[in-house]
Amino acid sequence: MRWTFTLIKRFLPVGIPVVLVATSAVVFELQNYSKLTPKEPFLLKQDDQLAVQYKTYVSGDPKPKEFIGPEYSIPVARKTLLTRHAGLRFYDRGHGISFEAELPEFLSESPFLKKLSQQLCDDFRKSASEFTQVDWSIVLEGFREPSYSQSQWDGMIGVDFAHVTPNAVSLIQSYWEYTGGAHGNGGLDGQSYVDDQGTVQRLKLEDLFDANSDWKKRLVDFCVRDLRHQGASYVSAALVENPSSPKLSEADRHQQPAKLSFDDDDDPFSESSDPAMETAKENYLSLKQFSTDDLTSFTLSPPGIRFYFSPYHVGSYADGVFTVGVPYDVIRDCIPETSPARLFMKANAP
Repeated sequence: MRWTFTLIKRFLPVGIPVVLVATSAVVFELQNYSKLTPKEPFLLKQDDQLAVQYKTYVSGDPKPKEFIGPEYSIPVARKTLLTRHAGLRFYDRGHGISFEAELPEFLSESPFLKKLSQQLCDDFRKSASEFTQVDWSIVLEGFREPSYSQSQWDGMIGVDFAHVTPNAVSLIQSYWEYTGGAHGNGGLDGQSYVDDQGTVQRLKLEDLFDANSDWKKRLVDFCVRDLRHQGASYVSAALVENPSSPKLSEADRHQQPAKLSFDDDDDPFSESSDPAMETAKENYLSLKQFSTDDLTSFTLSPPGIRFYFSPYHVGSYADGVFTVGVPYDVIRDCIPETSPARLFMKANAP
């Protein structure tokens, strides 16, 4: 027995650090890893909301009609969830980072879809890797002086599909991140791709229309009118305060400014606001005109074009995300037969 105690006494000074290092290594491995998890497939969701919006537009009804369904869904791609964790946390101390990304693998054997799958997955993996790069000085600071806003940062990328064929795809990429402050920030990014002689080409709005047509004015007028109907605060107030704007139609120039309203926590003019709210203030003060430069996020599908406006673009954070659907009937004569938009105006065939 005495020999046992002597042995313990001899190795105790060395054993304690070894146990601590081993425990720390296990905890680190549990908090720093990547994981791939199969999920339910991506679905192509459709409805005829655009048709209702068009009827509202041509009738001059000041308030858009409510519409629900019909809606149907078909699987278009396998979904794998990529999860990455990094950092080091013990209860409310330290600093941890987590990121999730939905990776698509199209069901079709189309070479174009395979290339697009690889491109999207590579982009999402890169975003996950960059977001989860740990600043260990923040980890150390989190142990010294714990802070709720620094304790855990999170990010995500999600995908929804508006149109999928063997040579044309339109998708909505949703993104969200929290890196401290009063709340996280996110939005939607509409993206459309076509097969261009074996390469994946992302479409820009000007690729779709006849350069000699008045497509810009038609889209701007339609979107401004629809955003005002929806109550987008920056559009309702800032634009009409500049009635000489050449970007607006004659009818839109003479509307009365709407009164801006903000929740207490989302008021960009409050002294206690989150620093990100300064962006909202700048946008509000600068959004005196609305042009096709504001229409870079869009999807294409058989019924028409849908534009996406993230928080702070056309409204405050409290306003949330806005979308505007423009049926092809509004601009059909501006779309030449050789336009890549014609690939999306046909029936879906995933």
